[in-house]
Amino acid sequence: MDKVFAIILACVCVSVGYPLSAQSLDGLHGKCGAELKGAVGQMSRVKNHIGSVVGSGSVWEAFRATDNADGYVLDRFSAQSSEFPTDAVSAPADKAVCAIAPLEWWADEAAYGDTLAMDLHNLYPCDIAFVQSRKDYPMGEVVNAQFDNGVALSGMGYISGIDVNLWEPADEYKGDFARAMMYVATVYPSNRFAGLGVNFMEDNRYPTLNAYARRLLLAWHYADPVSELERKRNDAVEAIQGNRNLFVDYPVLADYIWGKSSSQPFEEKVDKEPLRSTYRLGDSRIDLCHKLVPADAKWTVNGIAVQADYIVPAQLGVGVHELRFESEGKTGKLKIKIVE
Repeated sequence: MDKVFAIILACVCVSVGYPLSAQSLDGLHGKCGAELKGAVGQMSRVKNHIGSVVGSGSVWEAFRATDNADGYVLDRFSAQSSEFPTDAVSAPADKAVCAIAPLEWWADEAAYGDTLAMDLHNLYPCDIAFVQSRKDYPMGEVVNAQFDNGVALSGMGYISGIDVNLWEPADEYKGDFARAMMYVATVYPSNRFAGLGVNFMEDNRYPTLNAYARRLLLAWHYADPVSELERKRNDAVEAIQGNRNLFVDYPVLADYIWGKSSSQPFEEKVDKEPLRSTYRLGDSRIDLCHKLVPADAKWTVNGIAVQADYIVPAQLGVGVHELRFESEGKTGKLKIKIVE
């Protein structure tokens, strides 16, 4: 037993990068298309906006948590490396805030101006030169670049055979920004879009993304899967404003809203998460599984037999809890911690 215990404990103490607050998707089951988009939008509402307008101190204070590479700004739009100023709130002189979905697209700006402009899922630090070149262009494939810094492009491209101004991110971030735009379209639909937003959005609550945008974003979403960097940013944003981009946590949602499965009912299909050492009280469940433990093992928690294959943190409460398993003569135990 001691050997098994030591091996399991060593394994579960390694962070595996799951959401800080795993959300139950029960409210999404059986829905698709417009109904699913509305439900995801409600579930994704921001709980605590950062509290000031784009470009002010609190945005850059937040970026120190969401986009920090050892004291340097993690800029997905250029290779220009800049340190965060030491005052904890200021922007580097050569950096600005980039809204993936520009506020200028919303004709009813008053409805979302104080929220979309402060939603970190839509905001990223970037090079000032890129922002000045990109303006309020939509995303797309740039054919004739007028700006190219080796990472991001802006210039001319085509939508339905018509020349339009577009910007294009590096391949490694196309999925990131596609999922950011899906989040925005889901949480901030509008009855009237304006400016260059009409090239990307439709005046409705569904699908909100026009046919061009749906094809582009789904293609980028599939080609560039969710990365560990993207998951960590999702965690950091949640810690600040209390909500997650569910297209990062559950990429399949995009297909059930806009893709080939948009007429089929969504059912959550999430692989069990191996045991780890620490959970949050708000996590939806703790799966009793690990690669070193037989699947048919019988478990007890604090000496009480577990009838299901998972336990709920809220039912155990904050503190340290002892798990024991037994299967075919093999036994073992480990401790987990549940925190606020």
